[in-house]
Amino acid sequence: MSNDPREPNEPKPFLVNVDDVPWEPFARGRFGIEDRDLTQHVRARKLDVTLTRLAPGQVSCPYHFHHAEEELFYVLEGTGRLRYGGEEQHVRPGDVIGCPTGPAGAHQFENDGDAPLVYLAISTVEPWEICEYPDSDKVLARAVGADGKPAFRALFQRAAKVDYWHGEPLAEERTDTGST
Repeated sequence: MSNDPREPNEPKPFLVNVDDVPWEPFARGRFGIEDRDLTQHVRARKLDVTLTRLAPGQVSCPYHFHHAEEELFYVLEGTGRLRYGGEEQHVRPGDVIGCPTGPAGAHQFENDGDAPLVYLAISTVEPWEICEYPDSDKVLARAVGADGKPAFRALFQRAAKVDYWHGEPLAEERTDTGST
């Protein structure tokens, strides 16, 4: 006999059935996924866990790689193409893909099949991240504050880089360093 005072069907704060989490769409043009964000339901703090569904003809996201967070994907249903580290690979159910940090782990999925491509995406959660997008020459920078909430998030064209002293008013001031 259980000492748990909750009803048998009441959800536990550390357990969720994926069917109880709604699909959330994220799309623009040929980029289009539906996600079930499982992380918020299972008390994970250092892992992000998402069930992702990619419709036929859709591409998951812009080709990218991370500098801080590692990702792992497990293909559950469907088939597709994985662009990985500059090469293309066919993926199918049972495939596990590890994406280390840096350019060698750059990745992007495309569903070139007739049925949805469904995969589990698991990544580490770091307080800061720099993500690069080689096709569009963009850089994403983000940081999380001590309170765990987003503190900074910005996307830049790499060509927008400036000198270290750019815009610093004190860098233009001259001080008299002569001795008396």
